[in-house]
Amino acid sequence: MLPVILIIFLILKNLSYKNILTFIYISLFCSMIWFCKNIINTGCLIYPVDRTCLENLNWTSKKNTHGYAKDISIQSEAWSKAWIDQTSDIKKNYKEYLNDYKWIKVWSKRNLKLIFEKLLPLFIVFTVLLYFSRKKIINSKKKFWNTEIFLILMSFFSILIWFFKYPIFRYGSGFFVILLIFCFSKYFYSNQLIVKDSIFKNILYLVLIFFIAKNILRINNDYETYKYYPLPKIFSENDNFKKDYDILLDLSEIKIIYPKDSKACYYTTNICTHHNEIKTNLEIYKNKYGYIFFKNK
Repeated sequence: MLPVILIIFLILKNLSYKNILTFIYISLFCSMIWFCKNIINTGCLIYPVDRTCLENLNWTSKKNTHGYAKDISIQSEAWSKAWIDQTSDIKKNYKEYLNDYKWIKVWSKRNLKLIFEKLLPLFIVFTVLLYFSRKKIINSKKKFWNTEIFLILMSFFSILIWFFKYPIFRYGSGFFVILLIFCFSKYFYSNQLIVKDSIFKNILYLVLIFFIAKNILRINNDYETYKYYPLPKIFSENDNFKKDYDILLDLSEIKIIYPKDSKACYYTTNICTHHNEIKTNLEIYKNKYGYIFFKNK
């Protein structure tokens, strides 16, 4: 979100000092609420950045326990870099996989095609606009806007950070779109090209129809009937029959259960977890007001 904050400041540069202060105060207030929420949930200001975690808090996950920020960060990064797509019989562990750049080859096999497919409609729109454009000489020495130049550079560097840290397309899709739109705008501006309003509107209508039709087809292709349809699949991803669970902890007022198939918990009236080690490292107690507390031992 840091690039977004910088962009907002660029937009606000022409506002009054009072309005900028108001924006800063509101931003700080919202940020404090977000940081407080993170601390309450995880014990960290920004999870899973381990340097921001407050080790002295009882509920902060410690080393060798589930939720330990450093381990979660490594696991998340490895999964985003296609760790699961390794083809060898013996898979590298998370750290080994991230220690060299061989992950790029594994990641590229599926993700490059995905990125191309997702961005292809944008390229088609740009090509059509370019086809219908015409040159109009404008006697102006005005350079391409500084804000747009900044957005192009910021998007480019954000894509680099995205690629080397968490290269999942949905995390970086906004940066790709911003980069392409403003590079295309710069090309039009530099070559003094314009598109008639009527043509531009017709292209927008066609794009809208295309995306609506595409999503209708996707919904239609994903349509299926199953037990308890049309209610959501509340028990499993396939047959939707009730799951079997093991009881990890059975207290008088609460049960903590574990799915026997080691897959998703889905819906249950008890507390469900995938991590059976909690029965040895979790402490549960009730205070005098009747609230039940869970904390690491």
